[in-house]
Amino acid sequence: MSGRGNLVVALTLSLLLVSIVSFIPGSVSANPGGTAWCNHTITTSTILTANIGPCPGNGLTVGASGITLNCNERTITGTKTGAGIFLDGVTDVIVENCKVATFYFGFRIVNSTYGTFTGDSATGGYYGFFVNGALSSYNRFTDDTANYNLRGFHVTAENNTLTSNVADFNSNSGFWVQSNSNVLISNTADDGEAKGGNGFLATGNNNVLISNTADYDAIGIVVGHGVNETFAKNTASYNSIEGFSLTLLTYSNVSSNTANDNRLDGLELEGSSNNTLSGNVANANKDDGFGLGESSDSNTLTGNTADHNDIWGYDQRHSTNNTFAEDTAVGNSLDGFFFSYTSSNVLSKDVANSNGRDGFVLYDSSKNTLSGNTADNDKADGFLAHISSNDNTFSGNTAVDNLMSGFEFFTADGNALTGNTANGNHVYGFHLAGSTKGNVLTSNKADNNHLYGYEDSSVGSGTKGTANTYVSDECHGNHSGGSTPAGLGAPQS
Repeated sequence: MSGRGNLVVALTLSLLLVSIVSFIPGSVSANPGGTAWCNHTITTSTILTANIGPCPGNGLTVGASGITLNCNERTITGTKTGAGIFLDGVTDVIVENCKVATFYFGFRIVNSTYGTFTGDSATGGYYGFFVNGALSSYNRFTDDTANYNLRGFHVTAENNTLTSNVADFNSNSGFWVQSNSNVLISNTADDGEAKGGNGFLATGNNNVLISNTADYDAIGIVVGHGVNETFAKNTASYNSIEGFSLTLLTYSNVSSNTANDNRLDGLELEGSSNNTLSGNVANANKDDGFGLGESSDSNTLTGNTADHNDIWGYDQRHSTNNTFAEDTAVGNSLDGFFFSYTSSNVLSKDVANSNGRDGFVLYDSSKNTLSGNTADNDKADGFLAHISSNDNTFSGNTAVDNLMSGFEFFTADGNALTGNTANGNHVYGFHLAGSTKGNVLTSNKADNNHLYGYEDSSVGSGTKGTANTYVSDECHGNHSGGSTPAGLGAPQS
């Protein structure tokens, strides 16, 4: 055979061999992306051109700083082990447009800084996005999605920012932050009617949560074990437990949040002290609007709204030294403000209107100060001091058009009532019942009530044979008379 013929044969055999190798089963899946494959470490910027997997371990590892991985909307699939995309000890990496499914970790970021994750998704794993390590800081997650995992985003490192991400239908939590100084803005956790895990859980110090939404979760947003947290303009509605749960939280700012239609409280504090709650709204919850539980002391609540909740607007128990100012409770099924076993609280310029029972209730609560508050059109008493509610101060409050008495005191002793007004109530203006004693009423007004302005059934050495003292109190136009016994108020006899 001539040399030319040998060359032709050799070329033909080479082409045949290439064709055979190209069609060996499994050879395409060994390098499906053309630029990356299962368990591959990339060290240069990469754009995927095909899907990868199923991968038995990791999908891709980013092994160099300052590079970009653009998955180009391709999917990396795992087998419930490893990480779909793994970063360890790198910086300034961009990961974008990557779809990761059924890995243990969708995205695992360890001791890596200044990373940018945009338009990525992780589904069907244990963790969607997992950020840990003391050096995993200043990473940014924007427009990412983590659905149908155990936990959507789990962050145990400091100074990371999550913005406009979505974590829906995760069985444990949508967003779990267990560190300091992280920022979460405009993220969403919604479990639909399934009501799965919690929407957001944040523990640590100096975290910021703003304009996030948690609907149809177990607890919408849980914040606790932290100091100096900022928690504003978030929404938690239709959750199967509370909207917001604040536990062991101190010196934090909770403002302009909304909690509606939750199965229990709209916003609950437990063991949380020295916080400021302002401008929050808790409406139509199946329990209380705002609940302050045991040892939630020295908090300030200003300008909050609790309307049409199934039990109380504000429920405070076993806590002290809280301040309520210009808060509103309207149309709650029971009381507007209910305080039990508490002391040394201050309520000023609060409003309780059209509640199903009383406007303001003190039950076994002492040394509280109520000034400049208004209770009108409540279905029972405007203000009720009940059973061992002693040594409280009521000044400049107004009770109008309540279906029972404006001010009712039952076995409540040593209280001071000064400059209060009770007009147009359907029973008494002021009613001191039972063995109530040692109370001092000064310069109060009771006009146009349906029975008496003042009714005192106690017996003692006080004014007109009662066990209480009346000084310069007034009454006009009450239907049954000014007072019983007569002479507790003037000029009406």
